[in-house]
Amino acid sequence: MTDFIWSIFVVSHLVLALIAVISMSKVASSMTALRAGRWIVLIVLLPIIGSVLWLWAGKRRVLRERAEDSTTSTQ
Repeated sequence: MTDFIWSIFVVSHLVLALIAVISMSKVASSMTALRAGRWIVLIVLLPIIGSVLWLWAGKRRVLRERAEDSTTSTQ
């Protein structure tokens, strides 16, 4: 039974990390390489926490900065 629970945990981690990395790749043009590298390391080393942090806070922050940059460049 514990093998099944661990299997579910590992698969859910991999799926969540994959979703986070794909999400990051969609906004990668708005990030510096160092910043993207930090997020990747966070997602890989802190599996659940890193993925949730990216999906909850990191993506919103990058998109907000992209919107601010586009409004300042058009003025």
